[in-house]
Amino acid sequence: MTGMQIPRILVPGLVAAVVLATPPAFAAILFAEDFSGHSTAGGAAGTNGWTGDNININASPDFGGSNVLDGNDASGTIDGFAVVERQFGNLSGTSGLHEFSIDVFGQTASLPSHNSAMGIGSSANATLNRAGAYWLVLYDKDNVSGKTGYFFDARGITGNSSAFQSFDGPFNQVETLKIVIDASLGEVFGVFDFGGSLQETAHFTVGAAEIGAIDEVFGFTDFRSANPGGAFASTGLGSQFSGAQWDNIVVSSDAVPVPEPGALQVYAIGILGIVALRRRPNS
Repeated sequence: MTGMQIPRILVPGLVAAVVLATPPAFAAILFAEDFSGHSTAGGAAGTNGWTGDNININASPDFGGSNVLDGNDASGTIDGFAVVERQFGNLSGTSGLHEFSIDVFGQTASLPSHNSAMGIGSSANATLNRAGAYWLVLYDKDNVSGKTGYFFDARGITGNSSAFQSFDGPFNQVETLKIVIDASLGEVFGVFDFGGSLQETAHFTVGAAEIGAIDEVFGFTDFRSANPGGAFASTGLGSQFSGAQWDNIVVSSDAVPVPEPGALQVYAIGILGIVALRRRPNS
C-alpha cells in the first residue's frame, strides 16, 4: 500500500495521547509581589490580599530604593511573633514542579527583630509554620554571637521532625532563596547560592495531600527587640538580634492537571489504536 489511513474512530484517542504526552512549554506564575503597590511605612496587611499582623513595608536602599517587607514593627507594640500571609490558590490535583522564590537581605546594621522568615504553607493551618516550608534568617547561628546563616525548615509540610537544615551564609547583601516542591516525585527541598555555586538542601519526602493543601505565601517576624525591657526583649546570648528585608516573591508552577479517569481511558484508546495500526498487515 502507498499510504496508511488512520480509522476515524481512533483519531480522538491519538490526539489525546499526543496532548497528554506533551510537556508544558512554560511555567505559570501563580503569584508575584514586589510591594510596589503598598504604602511606604505602612503595614503589609490590608493591601493586595495580604492579611495578618502589622509587619512594615519600607523603601530600602539595599534594594535600590524599592519597597520591601521588613522586620520593623509598624505600631511599636508587638512583643513576640507577628505573621503575614497571602493566598494564591492551591496545588491540589497537580503533578510537576512548583517553585517559591524570594530575595532577602539579612541585616546586622539595625536590630528590628530576633528572626524573620518567609515561605509557602496552608491557610487552613493556624500554627506558626502553616504546615508548609520556609527559609529563616539566622543570627547568633549555632549559639555563636554574631554568626550569620540561613535555616531551611520543611517540618511543617513533611511531618518529619528532622526535615530541616542550617547553613552558614552572608548578611548585608541580597540573596535569592527558593523552595521547590516536586509533586511527581513527592519531595520538597531548598535552593540557594551564597557565592560559591548553586546548591540544594536535602530532599525531604512529602505526601500528595500535604502538597495539595499549599495555597499561600506566609512570613513571620519575632519582635523580641521591639519593646526593650519586655518579656521577649533578649535571648540567652543577650540582646543581639537580626532583621531581614524580603522582596520579589514569585510562586510559579510547571504543573499539569493529573488526568481524570475518563481522560486516562481516552489515552488508553489512543495507545491501543497505535498498536493496532502497527499490527495491521499491508494490502
